[in-house]
Order: sequence, then structure tokens, then C-alpha cells
Amino acid sequence: MSTIVCFTILLAGILIAITIVDVREMRIPDYLNVLLGASGSSFWLVQNADILPRQLAGGFGVAAFLWLVRCIHFKITGRIGLGLGDVKMVGACAIWISPFSYPLLLLVASVSGLVFALYKGSNKYEQRIAFGPFLAVGLMSSWLTENVS
Repeated sequence: MSTIVCFTILLAGILIAITIVDVREMRIPDYLNVLLGASGSSFWLVQNADILPRQLAGGFGVAAFLWLVRCIHFKITGRIGLGLGDVKMVGACAIWISPFSYPLLLLVASVSGLVFALYKGSNKYEQRIAFGPFLAVGLMSSWLTENVS
């Protein structure tokens, strides 16, 4: 079995676990985000270790950017719009994929989350929606786009 297939199965399992926990508890535990980031790092160690520092820097940068967006949103609205677990998850997701795929990850996650909210009829600002499942869809879409020929 190829390296890509093995890591795709591993990634899918982690994303399913994150989805289940986030839907049930409305939070993404740190241990699952660490597992997601560590397994992505392992992929790059096996595939091309020279790229790992770039992937780690990208993950940190994306997480820092979304943390900043979270803070600005809170300053403007007085509400938390993005949980810290989601911010950490995006950073861990970024380790898995090329920086060129970050926009696809965020687009797929945001659009699928919006479609779900509209379908569910979520028109209240106070209603919370687990964003982890949509980040999982975004990451898997980006990963498969990069790795399936």
C-alpha cells in the first residue's frame, strides 16, 4: 500500500474523530489537534523531510492569522466567532497541505459551513455551530486535490 493511501486513511480517521467530538461537545480537544499536526509532520518526514520546516511555519502562520481574526471579531462584536480549537485545527490542517491549498481549505470549510447553517435555518447570532466538521471537509478536499492524480 502506498504512503499516500496509508496517510489518507490515517487522516480520515483523525478527521472523523474530530468531527464526532466537535458535534457532540462543541469543542476540539487539544490531543486531537496535536495528533492531526503530528501525523501531518510524520507524513512530511516520510515524504520529504526538507519541506517539514516550511509546513510547520505555515501551520503556525495560519493559526496566528486566524487567532488575530478571532481577536478583531471579538473587539468589534463582543462575541467569540471562532473557537480556539478551530484556530488550532486550522494550524494543524495547514501542516498537511501546500500553502497554495490554504485558500481551498478555508473556502470549502466556510462555504460548507454556511450552506449547513442556511439549511438548518440558523439565523440567530447566538446559535453555535461546530466548525470542526467543515474544516475536516476542507482539509480532505485539499489533501485529495493535491494527492489524487
